[in-house]
Amino acid sequence: MDWIDIPETLKAIKSGKDAGTNSFIIQVYYDQYPFMQEGIFYFRRWCSIEEVIIKWLCIEYDIVVLFSAKDNIKFPDIEMERKFKNLMGTQVEFNPEDKYSRLASDIKLFELPRDPVESCYAISKALEQQKLKVAVVIQRAEVLLADATIDFRLLDSVKKWITCTNNHTLLFITDDKENIHHEIRQMCYPLMRHLEWLPPAKEDFEKLFTNLKIIKPQLFDGSQLHKLASTSEGMHYLELETLLNRLEKEKSLLTENLLKEISENTKKETAKNKVGSWLTPEKPDVSFDDIGGLDEVKEKIDIKTYFFEYPELSKKYGIKAGGKLLLFGPPGTGKTLLAKAIATKLGVPFFHIKPADIKNMFLGQSENNVKKLFFVARQCRPYGTIFIEEMESLIPRRGSYESMHMAGVVGQFLAELDGLNTHKETPLLIIGATNRPQDIDPAALRPGRFDNKILIPLPDKVARKQIFYLNLHYRFVDKIDYSILADETEGYSGADIAGICAEAGERRACQAVKEKQIYPITMDILIDVIHKINPSVSKKEMEWFREFEHRRGEIFR
Repeated sequence: MDWIDIPETLKAIKSGKDAGTNSFIIQVYYDQYPFMQEGIFYFRRWCSIEEVIIKWLCIEYDIVVLFSAKDNIKFPDIEMERKFKNLMGTQVEFNPEDKYSRLASDIKLFELPRDPVESCYAISKALEQQKLKVAVVIQRAEVLLADATIDFRLLDSVKKWITCTNNHTLLFITDDKENIHHEIRQMCYPLMRHLEWLPPAKEDFEKLFTNLKIIKPQLFDGSQLHKLASTSEGMHYLELETLLNRLEKEKSLLTENLLKEISENTKKETAKNKVGSWLTPEKPDVSFDDIGGLDEVKEKIDIKTYFFEYPELSKKYGIKAGGKLLLFGPPGTGKTLLAKAIATKLGVPFFHIKPADIKNMFLGQSENNVKKLFFVARQCRPYGTIFIEEMESLIPRRGSYESMHMAGVVGQFLAELDGLNTHKETPLLIIGATNRPQDIDPAALRPGRFDNKILIPLPDKVARKQIFYLNLHYRFVDKIDYSILADETEGYSGADIAGICAEAGERRACQAVKEKQIYPITMDILIDVIHKINPSVSKKEMEWFREFEHRRGEIFR
């Protein structure tokens, strides 16, 4: 066998076969490995994931049949086509343009044009006779076996193949497992195993560079291979292949700086293309100094960030990587700003998620969005931060009217939160924010999930002075007495104070336009605006949050 290393997915198929499982769903990521473009260096040359799978099957099986969304049956080599023709008595036609013709010089591809149902009958007949060891590969299974558009005769045939005890193997290759018909997807061990072909990690690139250095030593300088591998994380193999070809022509060396530049661009594009702009990470520019007051809250948050800033120390004391933090309190107190300040301090990608980003009218798509969110966040290095607004809308208390439509989303969120404690990939810091903590499902607030809950209160006098200064110091103002402003705004939130300053600025701007003269913002105008704007949070509401903070164990139950 001419592999450099056998992929873990293929090893899992072999071990599954030994355990008596005939059918496998293989989830691949075409953004990491674009369909028919990217390659893996298993044959000492570049090839796609599907070519790796087909090549391996050609070695292991007598006949490999590719059943695709193009309504035909294909055979990866001429000998397999001959065997199938003898078995079925069927004529076939040669297609020299097919991608699998590049598997090897002596391998050619034949096609048998049929509609899907007729193709199913042909395959079923071959499986029934079972004279030869047969593997059936269903390409783009999410298209051919889509939940909404599947032909039920096709579904019946595929279900029979899965439940058949003959010595054959059935592989479903897909980049969107959730779109495969639920009756197939819900089959489980021992009839079906679900596998995942993960994107390349640091270890994969290190193996690749080790072998490349033997084959093309002229491309490498004195750089250590593990450093090159670390820099390459997130890259596409196709981009690496293009870069190596260019360097070979220019007689240049492969350096960390070259790889880093491509890797950073790829990470951004991959995240953007995979799930759209709503999951494009940002790097906020908000520091804790930009947030007035809340010194006690900032101190509590600082402690939580220590576990990310000092991973070795955390490991020594048995603290697991990753964390969940719930910021609760009345609206306008700075929960979003605090979340952004945490990401700025840690210097990591920041995913700002709103309920509308996750919720979708189509069945199962909301749960799929949750999975995509956590998958993309785990690709960040060294780790990622997810900030979820209005947590009560995404993880509502089960039993309520809203949760009847959100049961699957709640379950998926809880599963992903539990996975943070055991997942070996990038640790994540999950920050939730809510004005209605009593409406969040209690299961999300138990120890091990969002057990770190911090009340974000209304600003005190010192904090109100700071907030007024932060909102006025860059505006054209007259002499301002911040102490008087703070006294006049007891019970006002940070958002209320920002609104007061904005309203005062608008008044002066309108006056300047009408009178063609610029006037500063004065104390009189600010006081007048304060007297006309009531605080958005009542004393009764704030008392409830205080009570909730001290008695939250009882209220959660």
